[in-house]
Amino acid sequence: MTVLTLPARSATRAVRRSVHLAVVAVLVLLVGTFSVWPAAPAHAVAAPADSSCSTSSAITVDAHEDDDLFFQNPDVLAGVRAAVTGTSCSRTVYATAGDAGEKSSAWYWQSREEGVKAAYAVMAGVANSWTSTTVTVAGKPVAVATLNAAPRVSLVFLRLPDGGMTGQGSAAYGGKSLQKLYQGTTSSLATVDGTATYTLAQLRTTLGALVTAQNSGVVRTLDFAGTFGDGDHSDHHAVAYLVRDAVAARAPAATLIGYRGYSSSALPVNVTGAQFTAKAAAFDAYARADWKLQCSTAASCVSGSHADLEGAWLQRQHTVAGSGTTTPTTPVPTTPVPTTPVPTTPVPTTTPVPTATVGPSVQVAGSASVSASSENFSTGQVSGSAVDGVADGYPGVATAEWASVGQGVGASLTLRWASAVSLSKVVLFDRPNLDDQVLSGTLTFSDGSVVSVGALGNGGAGTAVSFPVEVTSSVVFTVTGVSSSTRNVGLAEVQAWTAG
Repeated sequence: MTVLTLPARSATRAVRRSVHLAVVAVLVLLVGTFSVWPAAPAHAVAAPADSSCSTSSAITVDAHEDDDLFFQNPDVLAGVRAAVTGTSCSRTVYATAGDAGEKSSAWYWQSREEGVKAAYAVMAGVANSWTSTTVTVAGKPVAVATLNAAPRVSLVFLRLPDGGMTGQGSAAYGGKSLQKLYQGTTSSLATVDGTATYTLAQLRTTLGALVTAQNSGVVRTLDFAGTFGDGDHSDHHAVAYLVRDAVAARAPAATLIGYRGYSSSALPVNVTGAQFTAKAAAFDAYARADWKLQCSTAASCVSGSHADLEGAWLQRQHTVAGSGTTTPTTPVPTTPVPTTPVPTTPVPTTTPVPTATVGPSVQVAGSASVSASSENFSTGQVSGSAVDGVADGYPGVATAEWASVGQGVGASLTLRWASAVSLSKVVLFDRPNLDDQVLSGTLTFSDGSVVSVGALGNGGAGTAVSFPVEVTSSVVFTVTGVSSSTRNVGLAEVQAWTAG
């Protein structure tokens, strides 16, 4: 997310602060070090081989060095913490340098890279010390940074130029952009550090190789359901389309999750409490390095003049239609699309969710925003894991399930959709351990109607609950009975099926 190309009203307010912080940054560079970041050690870290990463690993592929911090957290945090303690790996790939078109100011995009390293060290709960290397991926040199105290956590920087809000590119890089490369109006795109040049086919191949390298069962990216010119950043869509294509071609069994970008500000707040505190801490670590941000701390974002932009994004995380499935079907134009003027404010969009009662039944839980009465954030057993497409949990893959914190009767999980869906069946998977079991519950829909739920299969087998078609924008599962051995009730997975 490149704030320089945000709508004019936001950028104008940032000028005085940007100039001041730019001067500070120059002075810091002149003394030869960023005092807030420990220097990387001279020795190489003993990073595990990619082949040793389990299929519970996750890879996130974004456009800019703060997209994950704004739009995909707390999910990214859960993946990082799982990688710190287990055999899974967490890798985030940034397709652009986030350079903001400043070719003569390489220290800006370099500073953003250092900032995101600091953020990931905070999320991992370890020292901010990294080993940087260059590896060859599909014939292209790629910069990789590995967290020394948690070597299963890594960052990849492709360093392609920022394309601007509408994909117009910048004068510094010949007006080229990822959007133009994807649409075929630019034949190639060179990195800002001059180390590589990509054709569209070569970029697809490189991203495909990165997606499959660590056996990732979950692939996160940005909005592949929207279209260029809808108010989101052009780089967000371009990267998401490329990742969607790569997953379909190279990793069709992986769970693909797309996250809303700028338009998430129009959706309900769903990052609160401990989740927000952790998300804010990671953002604050990054923000010290990015002097073009419109607000310098999470607190100032939420309470200041940007509460409807950065502040709103920090309090939200929403996925797009087609997430959680192996083959998203939302068509994206591949022919050139005329660009539109930069809007004065990010234009909220609502991606349609299937509502028809005729045709094949579709599983739409993955396109809902999810919240819970409580969730075990420290272990990654969060509400979003209940719609990640993986019906597993402790003692298997703990981060694939939702677990409450000390709750039994009264615990609840809520799914909300941006548009009404026509549901006829919900499938509930209990936590697979034999101690925690739901004996009864209810499903409550947005019109107030309630469907009773019996005992869920102990050990994690799915229990289907069918009912007359409900046109609803939400469904709340509430636990009304648990076994005597239950300590932390929860669910391994929830499926919500449209009427067929």
